Amino acid sequence: MTKKIGTIVLPTGTGKTLVGVGLLKRLISTYGVDGVDYVVITPTIGLAMQWSRELTRYNIPNSLLTQSFIRKRRKRSTRIMRNSVMTYPLFRNMVKSGKHEGPVYSSISFKTGERIQVHKVLIMDEAHHAHSVTALQEPTKIGQAVLKYPAEYKIGLSATPVEGMVLPVIYQRTYNQLRDYIPPIHFYNVITNLTPKDQLTYLRVSRSMSKILESMQECEDKTCVEAHRTVFHNYVATRLSVMSNDPNIIDTTVKIMKYVDFPAIIFTQRLMAVSNLANEIFSKGTVPGREQQSVIPVLDEGTLREVMQGNWKVVIAAKRISEGIDIPQVNSVVLSSYPSSSRTVLIQMVGRVLRNVPGKVAKIFLVNPRGTYGEKVMKFLMDFLGERVEQYNVLDFSVPAP
Repeated sequence: MTKKIGTIVLPTGTGKTLVGVGLLKRLISTYGVDGVDYVVITPTIGLAMQWSRELTRYNIPNSLLTQSFIRKRRKRSTRIMRNSVMTYPLFRNMVKSGKHEGPVYSSISFKTGERIQVHKVLIMDEAHHAHSVTALQEPTKIGQAVLKYPAEYKIGLSATPVEGMVLPVIYQRTYNQLRDYIPPIHFYNVITNLTPKDQLTYLRVSRSMSKILESMQECEDKTCVEAHRTVFHNYVATRLSVMSNDPNIIDTTVKIMKYVDFPAIIFTQRLMAVSNLANEIFSKGTVPGREQQSVIPVLDEGTLREVMQGNWKVVIAAKRISEGIDIPQVNSVVLSSYPSSSRTVLIQMVGRVLRNVPGKVAKIFLVNPRGTYGEKVMKFLMDFLGERVEQYNVLDFSVPAP
């Protein structure tokens, strides 16, 4: 490796995890298994489980660290174990409280008993989380931990780079440059309406958000900016709740089940909507197989493990599986509700269907309520997916205005 610090940017579905595994295999072949001390950090426990499984598959020793494991050893050393996989919060806490060897340190080889040099490696999956927050001009908490942790190699992996990344981009490819790694895409623009009550709430909140942004331009210090940001994000949360829980949105999502190729993932933005969608889809029998497990609402880590096992027809989730989880058998993704401006989240959600397998056609359904930001999101996704969109379709479930 000519560059030891930086982020590799590849589109979702093109095998970033395998790139990280390949990096570790190369370093182990160079320095020996005893000469590498690595830690892989991920934003979610599901993604950490995926990494541990892939490392084991390629015969790379690893330990999956969890909060319960750390609680058991709290009275002992808080140093990060060699060759471990963990989530961001766990890594951040251990970097903050523990003592760590330098980027290259001396140790005794387990095989030969001789003293050798050990090279420390940090691999950060979804590295866009470690960046400088513009309003504060300082890295995020996980970014600060990445900077503090002493490692000779610090390699990030991401599909959605952002400005101010702690690990700067050193290699990048787009979907159009990796055509052979992505299945053909059929995109469905699904037109619907919000209910009159929710449409009024949406318009009122949107106007308030515009006023907050205008007022924030007049701020002269951090306190003022942060106060405005807090109010603005509260409005964002309110608007997402409207888009997630609107009865017409839920009804439209159920109707889409007639058009999807199973297995499918439905993304929404609120846990209440996850439960409501699961109940509606199962009760109306729009999914093949009447077994209860054919429709899985992801509400906790237990149901996330069911998803990883792959025995289902439809998974409904808010954010737990939108980032990084690799489920190659997924044929369709339905964006029932989604953020208005977070391109990172949008790309991660559609990316769950873009892992290529022979003969696969990826279907993406975007629920697009009239008079909302859905049209802007649709245009962004079409531009982002580019030439891989072989078909563009419109499903209109809207009710004409009186």
